[in-house]
Amino acid sequence: YAYTNFDQALIQFKKALNLFDENEIIYQASIITVLNNVSNVFLLNKDIVNALDNFKKIQSFRERHNLYDDQQLVVEHKILAESYKICGDIKKAIEFMSDGIKLHYTLKPEIRNDFFLGACYNYLSQLFLLDDNLDMGILHQENAINILNQMGLKNSEYLLLMYEILRQLYKVKGLSDKEEIIIDKIKSFKTFEI
Repeated sequence: YAYTNFDQALIQFKKALNLFDENEIIYQASIITVLNNVSNVFLLNKDIVNALDNFKKIQSFRERHNLYDDQQLVVEHKILAESYKICGDIKKAIEFMSDGIKLHYTLKPEIRNDFFLGACYNYLSQLFLLDDNLDMGILHQENAINILNQMGLKNSEYLLLMYEILRQLYKVKGLSDKEEIIIDKIKSFKTFEI
């Protein structure tokens, strides 16, 4: 039996969880992060059943330790959104990702991960495009780019890719003035191979 990358990832995450188990109180944040990573591995493999079983473990752990004020809560909303997307319920996926973004803004500023917030807006843009809502797709792609720009990212391949996506969305919408502005911004990036 040859291990897949998914299997290898799950083995490594389980090893990490075994190390943390002895000092569960000290490693609460790490345990939640690893468990969320396990859910994401299952989702990458389109394994909804195991992803949601694992998700229940996370919620049980949160309840046991009364943990409800961390960035991983937003990750969990994205996990639920991806689960619904895989099952074909795009509207429910949009609802969960929108709620996750709202939750992000309720967290203390020092524990927020704005790069992840930008990724969430990018993902929400994709969900709206899957729901045939180009206007909301554009809006959330713009939100994603604005957040990354506010972070001061320069010459980031990820930001460049987001600009490329937005340029295509503007083109489809027929917003040639906005498309030209984006083309100029793309030209200002250092050369990357995508």
